[in-house]
Amino acid sequence: MKKSIFVIILLIAALNTNAFGESLENRIETLEIKALSLERRIMELEKALQLATGSPEKKPIQMGNWQNRTNWRALELGMTRNEVRSLLGEPPRVVEAGITLTWWYDTGNVIFNDDGILRSWSEPIPKGASSPETK
Repeated sequence: MKKSIFVIILLIAALNTNAFGESLENRIETLEIKALSLERRIMELEKALQLATGSPEKKPIQMGNWQNRTNWRALELGMTRNEVRSLLGEPPRVVEAGITLTWWYDTGNVIFNDDGILRSWSEPIPKGASSPETK
């Protein structure tokens, strides 16, 4: 009788161990799948953030600061005078010639058409460089 009870207890323990082991394996597998899914989502969010904000090395725009090269790189053809002014600030020198208006910032300039739309620009020449970058 004692042997029968002992054998039954061993069988129950063995069955519980297998059931627990399978459950643990299933839980581990489920957690691994969730971890992979979360890693994919993080990569997608980081990629979207990088596209939205530009490269992580990019310096932040300091509004109204023409000395900040990032502000020049934020210029886009078709911008209005007010949009350019918000990026670069008030121009130290303004030259009107016919239907074009040129704002000078040291050795850099922005050129607007007669509708006040940005047509082209040249970034200021950095100290020690030979020529400006032109758009």
